[in-house]
Amino acid sequence: MKHINSMPSPQLASAILEQLEPRRIERMREVVAQRTRQLTVLLEVIDKGHNQSAILRTCEAYGVLDVHIVESPHKKFKPQRKISGGAHKWLNLHSYKHTVDAIHNLQEQGYKVLASNLSDDAKPLHTLDLTQRTALLFGTELNGVAPEAVEACDGSFIIPMVGFVQSFNVSVAAAMSLHEAYRQRLERFGQMGDLPADEQETLFQLYLTQAIPRRILHELQRRQTCPSSQK
Repeated sequence: MKHINSMPSPQLASAILEQLEPRRIERMREVVAQRTRQLTVLLEVIDKGHNQSAILRTCEAYGVLDVHIVESPHKKFKPQRKISGGAHKWLNLHSYKHTVDAIHNLQEQGYKVLASNLSDDAKPLHTLDLTQRTALLFGTELNGVAPEAVEACDGSFIIPMVGFVQSFNVSVAAAMSLHEAYRQRLERFGQMGDLPADEQETLFQLYLTQAIPRRILHELQRRQTCPSSQK
């Protein structure tokens, strides 16, 4: 669906760095150091734009780098920029047509896929080890995760509550689940991030093209392709 921009050339990267304040560069490196691929999120036909946006914003805020999306056949995944706060541009979004295919793909990558699901065998979220390579699956606003998808998962979880209602809004459930994963990782590792140094540097280079306004980026790209236009 959408991946972070392609790697800039060394010349373009250098030109972009000249446009950025030192504090901005430092902040980018701090963020990159906290990115993780050990934790990811899978969304099954979340078709309301405000929920899509809120979940992406939470993923970015907690350092999740990859989000896997099963789109509705009737409605495109189209988050609302005003709600997402531009979070989507810092994420890799992977698209699938079928949830079970997405689950199997993640399992082949070594993820333990856990579905948010109200069932007798679902375990309280806080009792699960979320410091392992984990994918959290959240289903449609109306019906939750499809039964065949639940069956393909490695387990199910619930977020304990004590009121009359049985479930949270999907974006709230995602936020609470990611916070629990963040809490566990912070307690065990002292940080959220787990990318090797070389992957951090690659990601930093990729983020450079997202760090400046598009008009400035396009002008820098033009100068790279037409050196004679530089003054």
